Amino acid sequence: MIPTPTYPSEPPSASVAKRSLSANPKLYKFGKAQYLRSAIEDGTLRLSPVSSFSDPSLNPAVQDAEMEFTYQNPPCHLPMPFLDPLNGSIHILNGRGAARYTISTDDYYAYCTAGVFSHRLYQDFEADACLIIHEPRRFVADLAKAAGSVLPGYTFGTSGVRYVDPLVAPPTAVPVQVIKHFRFAYQREFRCVLQAPAGSSRTLHAVFVTIPQLFEYVELVAL
Repeated sequence: MIPTPTYPSEPPSASVAKRSLSANPKLYKFGKAQYLRSAIEDGTLRLSPVSSFSDPSLNPAVQDAEMEFTYQNPPCHLPMPFLDPLNGSIHILNGRGAARYTISTDDYYAYCTAGVFSHRLYQDFEADACLIIHEPRRFVADLAKAAGSVLPGYTFGTSGVRYVDPLVAPPTAVPVQVIKHFRFAYQREFRCVLQAPAGSSRTLHAVFVTIPQLFEYVELVAL
């Protein structure tokens, strides 16, 4: 999406930027005030299965196939060895056409935030509010505990997203849960991931978790 210029006027989100001047790390959740307000009022957060992000009706900043990622290197005219980063096996590519390598996973839950503040994210996420998380470490610990009571047996993890150019970067063993196409790199995403136990056949639906003390270290700024 192309950013909308506001110069010489300040962008509407300038009020949020002024709250982010301290050097302390923060996380930012952009969205609609009507949905984010529950985080302040009673500590409720929504965890979405990433399969829902493939909905073609979503805007381009959100819509993505989060359960798989395909590397596609340019074709080579000569046979060449390829080391599979997941199991260490070596394959010989025959040089006919581009080499495609897809990594995938079952559906999982993700709570997505931005690791830096950006005026552009308001526009791209069609947001009218931002939830500022002032204590990221405390938030991660609280979310892990709250999610554990709602989704027992799920593996909880956190990471900054790694942005990759699939036409240039070689395949790596980085989990697909934290890889995205480099067109999303400006979002600087930090995500909390919950993966179902191996062998689970459950169809995932959005769930809600509650962190009663969340109001102590978050702030909601509406435009």
